[in-house]
Amino acid sequence: MSESALLLPCPPGFTGLLTQPLLVAANRLSGLSCLNGLYQHARQGTTDGDFLGSALATLGVRCELDPQRLAQVPGSGPLVVVANHPFGGVEGMALAQALRQRRPDLRILANHLLGRVPELDPLMIHVNPFAGANATRQNHAPLRQALAWLKGGGALLVFPAGTVSHLHLRSRAVTDPPWQPTVAWLARRSRATVLPVFVAGRNSVGFQLAGLVSPHLRTALLVRELLRSRQRKLRVQVGRSIGANELDELADDAERTAWLRLKVYALARRPAAKHRPVRAMAVCTGPQSQSLPAEVAALPADARLLSQGNFAVYLTCAAQIPGVLQEIGRQRELSFRAAGEGSGKALDLDDFDQHYLHLWLWDHAQGRLAGAYRLAPIDRVLAERGERGLYVASLFRFRRGALQALGPALELGRSFVACDYQRDFQPLLLLWQGIGRYLVANPQYTKLLGPVSIARTYSDQSRGLMAHYLSRYCASSELAGAVRGNYRPRRPALRGLGDATVARLLQDVDAVANLVSAIEDDGKGLPVLLRHYLKLNGQVLAWNVDRAFGDVLDALLLVDLRRSDLRLLRRYMGAEGAVQFLSRHTLPAAA
Repeated sequence: MSESALLLPCPPGFTGLLTQPLLVAANRLSGLSCLNGLYQHARQGTTDGDFLGSALATLGVRCELDPQRLAQVPGSGPLVVVANHPFGGVEGMALAQALRQRRPDLRILANHLLGRVPELDPLMIHVNPFAGANATRQNHAPLRQALAWLKGGGALLVFPAGTVSHLHLRSRAVTDPPWQPTVAWLARRSRATVLPVFVAGRNSVGFQLAGLVSPHLRTALLVRELLRSRQRKLRVQVGRSIGANELDELADDAERTAWLRLKVYALARRPAAKHRPVRAMAVCTGPQSQSLPAEVAALPADARLLSQGNFAVYLTCAAQIPGVLQEIGRQRELSFRAAGEGSGKALDLDDFDQHYLHLWLWDHAQGRLAGAYRLAPIDRVLAERGERGLYVASLFRFRRGALQALGPALELGRSFVACDYQRDFQPLLLLWQGIGRYLVANPQYTKLLGPVSIARTYSDQSRGLMAHYLSRYCASSELAGAVRGNYRPRRPALRGLGDATVARLLQDVDAVANLVSAIEDDGKGLPVLLRHYLKLNGQVLAWNVDRAFGDVLDALLLVDLRRSDLRLLRRYMGAEGAVQFLSRHTLPAAA
């Protein structure tokens, strides 16, 4: 390889006395002279054929990513790694070096100009992002080569923008230019898994301003930006794999590409808002081993709603269960704190507990409380205590007469499953079946109302997404404007995509849950209770941030059980109970 491999060559026909001095000046001004020197140093430092590692070491560039996420990268089979392109070069080398730990077969669909570095050639499939109208013809062969590589089970790193991220005046943000649908075409034709990757950062302000003058000037400055990247630590977020079936659900390659771009930019980490630390008291110690079983055994037979195996569901008032109520308050606080919530008190009990009903799950084999709900017939509480007697009215402001206009309804809340029982879905299902039994016995209550919390363990981005899009798709027409909370959802700013595109992609609850799962480090989607009530055709009335309960974001949900899926009602009420419940009610005609 020539000692001047990366320098500007002398144009054919230029032999004047000033040609060489001008070339030297041009190479220095562009940064090519310095880059060529670094290249030669990297060549000389290459051991065991690892030029990529030597080049990154010469530049002092390191890639910072979660090793657990890297370990989850599929180790075999066709894989398309799709990433944004913030710097225009160094991120490709850094990502390739990191990903090759899991996929030694990784190749890069890259700019043909990198063909001037022969040591990188075995890694590259070269395309021309500047081909313009001739792009299809010029890139036909390399794209076919890339497809064949994927069909053979290989891995391919793709920067769908083709060119570097830059400042867009309309959005006032530095993001990739529009992505080419080629990436979706490759994934679809090869049935490849897609791995979204986000690289944080951007080129200098001068680079962005130069791009506003001319895209060619921006390109000319890329070498300078590469030199500026020396001693840089690249922060990389690796997302969760996207299967071929997920992409099949989208209409065409353009929409698939937009979905992939959304998944990549959703990985961008914004600084978390500062929240007040809560000074939590120590949770009370548990009761004496025999005190609660004796209290449970003394309950009247009609307090038991149902039994299954070692479990039984009871419905009682506070006066019937002084000891169990204390344990409910203790287990509430333990389970809520474990979820990033909680009152911070030794027991999570309040004045409402004294006049609310308590529906709770008892494990007779272990002699332990396994979970609980509290509920209140809203009509009775209003008649006896007014709105102040309802917990929900302490969080949300209702227009006068709005609660009465609901008709017979139950307020549900403060639900939990004790920490030791959360590995199994059965305890929560039994609690819901207990509510179903109560409704069958009291069929006048056709509606459920209550807050469902989204914990602070969710990122601000996910909480904002859920609030905005669930308000959009699950809003209540029945109580529109009749209730207000202290939080008004705003359209979340998702970098890299316009609002209209995001709205088109997030058209239902499942899509929102999918994106939330992509954003969250632990992959969690919608909270279990929120998802449960939405499946019952729940509607969102308002939102509230509860500062006294770990800054949770509460969604106030209303469920009209007459409009719920019969299959779900059968699951919770039993087949006969669901038919009996629905036979008593006729839905009002649609307006």
